[in-house]
Amino acid sequence: MKDISSYLIDSFRLTVKDLKVEFRRAYELLSIITFASSSVLVVSFNWRSLISPTPQVISIILWIITFFSCILILTTSFAREVDRGTIDGLRSIPVNTESILLSKFIYSIILMIFIILITLLSSIIFMNVNSAYLIPLIFVFIFGYFNLMLVGSMISALLIYSEGKTLLMSFLLLPASIPVLIPSTQMTAKILEGLSIFESVSEIRLLSAYFILIALVSMLLFPRVFSE
Repeated sequence: MKDISSYLIDSFRLTVKDLKVEFRRAYELLSIITFASSSVLVVSFNWRSLISPTPQVISIILWIITFFSCILILTTSFAREVDRGTIDGLRSIPVNTESILLSKFIYSIILMIFIILITLLSSIIFMNVNSAYLIPLIFVFIFGYFNLMLVGSMISALLIYSEGKTLLMSFLLLPASIPVLIPSTQMTAKILEGLSIFESVSEIRLLSAYFILIALVSMLLFPRVFSE
């Protein structure tokens, strides 16, 4: 129990450190928020004369927007440590490498919650999404992004010294995220159709199984990736 508690405390401290750095450079987060909200606005104004915004279409649009927001967040997850010259210090601190991965995962999830809330609120305003669906939609998006952020944090560590990190992140994250995006868009469409979250048991099982798989793979590979 002591090892688990120290493991979580180390992860929490590193997460707090990353969040302090992020909010000191708030323009990066604000730029991602602006991207997400303006994308919803542009889409809502342009599709009205072309197509009918069915639940399936709205679901796909929302997940595309938040997926690219996810890429923007993950690109700087480990890259900032290299840019600031703190990566060697991060490697030398007396904590488990799994604590470092967990801290980056929690940090990314916290930032992504801001993006999800802004995107969903924008969709309520500009896409006429029923506000009664807000709570179940938040659950679906956060549940889906638990998977994306975990696999994305691992890929971000792999690309830590690569040039063109944003482009490579897009290429690598997209195929790895297909098992997440397909059930997540289906769950979102069901919510927008007025169905209960309990109508998506198969999608929840798929996302849960994928999360466990990615967590196991990350725990096995990350110590070697991060130390080299």
